[in-house]
Amino acid sequence: FAGLQPRTIAAVTGTNGKSSTVHFVRQIWAALGHRAASVGTLGIVSPGFSREAGLTTPDPVQLHADLATLAREGVTHLAIEASSHGLDQHRLDGLEISAAAFTNLTHEHLDYHPTMDAYFAAKARLFEELLPAGGTAVVNADSDRAPALAELCRRRGVRCWTYGGKGKELKLLADTPIPGGQHLAIEVLGHRHKVDLPLVGGFQASNALAALGLVVATGGDVARAVAALAGLSGATGRLELVARHKKIGRAHV
Repeated sequence: FAGLQPRTIAAVTGTNGKSSTVHFVRQIWAALGHRAASVGTLGIVSPGFSREAGLTTPDPVQLHADLATLAREGVTHLAIEASSHGLDQHRLDGLEISAAAFTNLTHEHLDYHPTMDAYFAAKARLFEELLPAGGTAVVNADSDRAPALAELCRRRGVRCWTYGGKGKELKLLADTPIPGGQHLAIEVLGHRHKVDLPLVGGFQASNALAALGLVVATGGDVARAVAALAGLSGATGRLELVARHKKIGRAHV
């Protein structure tokens, strides 16, 4: 049974935003009617099988055993965090990945990676070696590493979608704060949409766009996926809503 995997797997790498993005991908897939799970810093979250947090990317023996368990539980869609350590140590080798996202690269883990370029190279393995030709890369256009990843994808025949303020396929047109969240105006594959995201912080709008891109890239209906953003909940420990003022309804985080 250890060779079983959910048939659709999306992987997310980057310094920040991995946990929230896979959390959002799982929720959007669920809203579209799929039996979905996520694996990462927050552990395994699925309808019938969960485990508390361990490594961001589990060791390959444990990971493939868990994938088989999820598949037997009927999970068809999986979102997984791909850490630089996990990629460098080949923990994700053997996964049949359909789409992969890159969020950003900031100074971290330089106790393990000797330079920022080495750190980036570890993350780039996801797109250079693990994502097959014909797959889709969803890349943060607002990152200074976006051009390098776009060129890498072009050379390999991997479709590259960009997201964010500078994005092409998933473009953030406007981001207006509202009580308890933000109103987003976005353009997805040439069509404009508006949605209220019930999460505060510009970084969460970026993470939501990354998640949206992965869902659409793996066959999700655009309009239904965009509408699902209105029902997202934030990942545990990531700028959580704790209370609203009883008189004015203002959110406190």
